[in-house]
Amino acid sequence: MHLPEVEKLVSELLGTGQMNEDTSADLHRMLAEARSNRLDADDLGYLRALHSRILSNRAERPGPGSSGSSRNADSDEIQKLRAQLASSNRIIAELRSGLTQANATIDDLRRQAGGTSTDTKFREIKKRFARKYHPNAMTYSGIEAMVRTELFKEFWAEFEQVERT
Repeated sequence: MHLPEVEKLVSELLGTGQMNEDTSADLHRMLAEARSNRLDADDLGYLRALHSRILSNRAERPGPGSSGSSRNADSDEIQKLRAQLASSNRIIAELRSGLTQANATIDDLRRQAGGTSTDTKFREIKKRFARKYHPNAMTYSGIEAMVRTELFKEFWAEFEQVERT
């Protein structure tokens, strides 16, 4: 029936050295069933699919009368893709180098500006003001506490306005 085909498929699959113990046992079982003419059609389909999947990465040999043009076209395509990959890798390296230079320039500019930006300084002064004059931090009472609370609110509103702009 399909004995020569099964023998060839099983031999090639086992020859890859990629089959685990269970798969090898299944292949030997299928071969024995094919020799006794009892191989199930589903098993033959599985064997063909496994063979195709495992050996699809290997270069196909041109058959008799074949020019091998398909293999040459694949080889040409692979070379084109490799050239594109090399070009892309060069561009990535250039961009990384540019990014490193830009970050160094930014660091230099920050150092020249005194190490802190205006926003950072503003936030710091706002925190200091809140720690010193916030109503919850006061030890005053009576009218003095009320006056200080109102002054804090007025100044805080100004801080908020400046921060929004």
